[in-house]
Amino acid sequence: MDKKLNPFKYGEDPELNRMFDAMVDLKNRVAKQFSDAQQIAGIGADAKFQPVTDAKITLPNYRELREPTANWRYSSTKVPLAKVDAAVKEGIAAARKHLEEVAELNKPVEKANAELVQQITKLLTRIGIPTSYTTYDYPTSRSKTRKSITHGAGYPADLQRATPMSNVKGLQYSIETYERDYANWVKREQELEQKEALEKDTATVNTKILGNPDLVATLMQAGVNILEAVQDALPGKKADVIGLCVARAISNVTEKNKYFKLGYNLLQAFNDVSNAKFHAQNALDSFSVISDRDIEIQNQISDFILKIGNVHSDIRPFSNKSELFYRTVLEMANDTANADLLIKLSRIDT
Repeated sequence: MDKKLNPFKYGEDPELNRMFDAMVDLKNRVAKQFSDAQQIAGIGADAKFQPVTDAKITLPNYRELREPTANWRYSSTKVPLAKVDAAVKEGIAAARKHLEEVAELNKPVEKANAELVQQITKLLTRIGIPTSYTTYDYPTSRSKTRKSITHGAGYPADLQRATPMSNVKGLQYSIETYERDYANWVKREQELEQKEALEKDTATVNTKILGNPDLVATLMQAGVNILEAVQDALPGKKADVIGLCVARAISNVTEKNKYFKLGYNLLQAFNDVSNAKFHAQNALDSFSVISDRDIEIQNQISDFILKIGNVHSDIRPFSNKSELFYRTVLEMANDTANADLLIKLSRIDT
């Protein structure tokens, strides 16, 4: 504002001229005061808040990882929890790393913005606008005496609201919430797995053991009481006693005679065609040769191993001959009952 902007003709009204001169002087003094205050506070004319960089993260959907092909109508085969947990932890680690990188990137910006807030606060405090002020009043409507009450100024909150803030802290809280929800979900899934395993175990015991008197009787012939083993087993592990009891029963029978042990090892070669050579060699190594008949059996097994090796350890071309051979070996023990029992035990589905 200066004299050339005076809407009145200068000199026609002395009183108006005097008032106008006073306004110009006031404007100049105020401008100087603001200029001095800016220099004192360190705030330049181009001072402004700098923008910050926001982070973007995507956390794994652990429910979809657990059942990737499930929909509203059909369920899917569940992926093991260990595999889901590995994928979730990998996703969380990647998200945290990204937040750390963004936080590091924002450090100089946040520092500059904080300094600007301090400069503005310092400026306002110097010109008489502190961050708080005190009044002498009644604390409540029911108070009988006045007291000094300290009030906070409004501009600190305005400055805080105007200062650009990164979303890193909010996303960190989101990750923590995600981890709590995931831990609760895993606990529920584990409880459900345990319940399903217990139900499956109970059904297996009822069907294959309690509902199978032939199995119980066969194992009893070999000196193994599977019913007692079931009672002693832990919940959810009772079906496992079938394999354990069958193995113990087979061991009881094969220990009675070396021909039973040899015959069973040959039987393993017949049943496990891909590892037939290994089982046949194991049978030969554990067989003690005493009689001429033992030497003959040893030679037959050696020849058998040699032929298996020529067909890449596949016993199928010799399956009929090999089955007949192990039956012949069992007969060498002169114990038909235990020989039949061993064959019967070897056929039990564990």
